[in-house]
Amino acid sequence: MLGLTLGTYRNDYHGPATIALKGDSLMLSLGPAPLSRPLAHWDGNVFAFTLADQNASPGTISNATFAPGRVTLEYYDGEGLGAFARGSCRGSP
Repeated sequence: MLGLTLGTYRNDYHGPATIALKGDSLMLSLGPAPLSRPLAHWDGNVFAFTLADQNASPGTISNATFAPGRVTLEYYDGEGLGAFARGSCRGSP
């Protein structure tokens, strides 16, 4: 499963999301000025991560759900904009 999750995913609204290993941790980097958060395995293909920004109060927990060729970030999917497809964003090399 781990090899299937690593890589860069695209979303034309939110920008790129990169899933990478940093030491022993799986990390999510999101956006052009990356927000970097560790991912913790929750269950099956679901990983949890915490958020703290102007829209998420401290302690907010969300999840990343992986499917073949895509990842959906629950926190960003309220308006249906949280799905990221494997590959680079439009206009990116």
